Amino acid sequence: MQNEENTFEMIPEEIAKKIFKNPPGDLNSIDLGLEEETIEYAIIDGYDNFILNILKIITLHGVKILFGHDNITSLSEDEIFLIKRYTRSYGYNLLIKLENNNVYIKFEKTYV
Repeated sequence: MQNEENTFEMIPEEIAKKIFKNPPGDLNSIDLGLEEETIEYAIIDGYDNFILNILKIITLHGVKILFGHDNITSLSEDEIFLIKRYTRSYGYNLLIKLENNNVYIKFEKTYV
């Protein structure tokens, strides 16, 4: 559910629907703040690891919403560019690396 304009407090799959059913927003236009209960899980799991996993879930669900699958390696350059526009709207640069048939997805925080 949206508690303030462009601030979402819900599960990652619902967040992805809210974000990817619309055109990409401006840089850092969507605030993905954590709820109090979620912060406790993040501390247990390790904050950086927790955030990375949430970002992966949101982004891969977005790929599925936009393209009907979640295989990020099968996307064209234009499709990857579109996904990167979305990730920048929630404050992260998407980095994809293919190495020895493995896919590595990384997110770097963007700053204005």
